[in-house]
Amino acid sequence: MELVGSRGAARLNCDLSPSAFLRVSEPWGPSGRSDRWVPLEGVVPLPASDHNRLPVADWLASIRESREPACSGRNGAWAVEMVAGVYQAALGGSRVRFPLAARRHPLEP
Repeated sequence: MELVGSRGAARLNCDLSPSAFLRVSEPWGPSGRSDRWVPLEGVVPLPASDHNRLPVADWLASIRESREPACSGRNGAWAVEMVAGVYQAALGGSRVRFPLAARRHPLEP
């Protein structure tokens, strides 16, 4: 995911070893401009051993505590609906309301 703001940009790589970077822009020169991504200090990725252990621990805790896990099907469906809403708003040139009235993917004919 890349976050672009008025004062710079940051990149979050959500991989087996998540990492975060800041974009450092160099001034324009005769050969153009080159940007480089430097690691964001203070961001410590999870050890690989935690990648499966933490979601399973949350799932087991959600059973004990009678709550939904952090990564539930409901939250996943909501995330998909928000992404579809972004497409619908862009294609229609207007705001959309949630839950979406049009339940089809906005890029399908």
